[in-house]
Amino acid sequence: QISRKLNVQKKYDVSFVGGWHPYREWLIERIKKVGINVEVFGHRWPKGEIDQEGMVRVFNESRINLNLSNSASWDARYLCSSPRALINRLRSPKNIEQMKARIFEVNGCGAFQLSYFVEGLAHCYEIDREIGVYADADDLVEKVRFYLAHEALRESIATAAYHRTLKDHTFAQRFQTVFRRMGLLNE
Repeated sequence: QISRKLNVQKKYDVSFVGGWHPYREWLIERIKKVGINVEVFGHRWPKGEIDQEGMVRVFNESRINLNLSNSASWDARYLCSSPRALINRLRSPKNIEQMKARIFEVNGCGAFQLSYFVEGLAHCYEIDREIGVYADADDLVEKVRFYLAHEALRESIATAAYHRTLKDHTFAQRFQTVFRRMGLLNE
C-alpha cells in the first residue's frame, strides 16, 4: 500500500506537495499573508522534491493538506499580480480542472484534505463530509482558517475519507470495477 496512516504527531498546520506553478505560488502567498504558515515541497519549490515515503509522512504530519489547481486562473487579482501571470495564462492550453491521484493519496493516509473543486469529485467523496473543498482564492483562505480552528470536524472528515478510500478507491477496487464492466469477472 503506497498511501497509509502513520502514527505520527501533526507538525505542519498546512502543507502542499506538488510542482511549482505561478498560480499555486500566488495562492500559497495569499494564505501566508494572513499569518498562516504553509510548508511546501516539490519540483521548483525552495525545499525541493521529496520521495514517496517523505510525501506520505508530510500528509500524515499535516493538519491541512492542500490540493491546489495547476490550471491557469482567470482571477483578475492573479492576472494583475505580475506580467508573467497574464502571459502564462494566455499561453496555457488548460481550461478545465481534472481529478488527480493526489486526492486519493492524501485520503488514503487518513489525512485531512482541502481541495479545489473539480468535476467528478462529488462522485468519489461526499463534499464537506469526506473532503473539504474551496471555490476560489478567498474561499481557500477562509476555509484554511476555519478548518484549523475546528480540529474535531477536520479529524471527522479525514476519518470518513479514509474509510471511503479503503472501501471504494483502492487499486484493487478500481480494477474489480473495470474488470466487472468488461465482463471479465464472474459475479
